[in-house]
Amino acid sequence: QTQNSTAIAVAQLMRDELLRVAREDATAAELDARKATLAGSFTRQLDTTLGLAEQVASQWFQGRPLAELARYVDDVIAVTPAQVREFAARYWTAGVLRTVIAGEVPVAPAGPAPLRIPIATLDLEQTSLVKR
Repeated sequence: QTQNSTAIAVAQLMRDELLRVAREDATAAELDARKATLAGSFTRQLDTTLGLAEQVASQWFQGRPLAELARYVDDVIAVTPAQVREFAARYWTAGVLRTVIAGEVPVAPAGPAPLRIPIATLDLEQTSLVKR
């Protein structure tokens, strides 16, 4: 979240950071902080019946074995900087990254002309972003 006047700069900063992750290994401090957040939020979610039910339902919906839930924290802790970099290099390439800015943008961003979609026809679940 940011002010409309800084939306383009913030979007570019985020894009640059995603592309950097694909080129450079995360530092131990960066990775450890993210691992702690993911593991902590997962274990807190399991503290409630609703949270446990959501996790089980998610596994079932994705066709994944329930046993994966028991390994989740260990799997997160085992992630290496190289694995993060390899994932980012494979999935977060400049050619596939798209930026969506909701709201009025005072200046057009550099690069291809922006696609402006009126809120009445916006559908973030469609690849075209437009309601069918």
